[in-house]
Amino acid sequence: MQLEATVESDDDAVFRWTLDPAEEATCTLDADGDGIFEHSVEDCDANRSLRHSYDEEGTYHAILVARTHDGRSGQATVTVTID
Repeated sequence: MQLEATVESDDDAVFRWTLDPAEEATCTLDADGDGIFEHSVEDCDANRSLRHSYDEEGTYHAILVARTHDGRSGQATVTVTID
């Protein structure tokens, strides 16, 4: 599983990911690394991106967790810097 983030404006980041192997899963994203998953994406192999707006400048360590319907899971992390 791979996760990347692109900062597109002062406080917005777009997260994009790929699952390997590609299969139906539900993904949750903790965009700021605080342990609270702000976003949930059903069938995240087909829906591979989302936008998150940050309230404050800083460096964040985002975590994406993917869970398949048969109980397997994996995660990926990426660092996001908002200036």
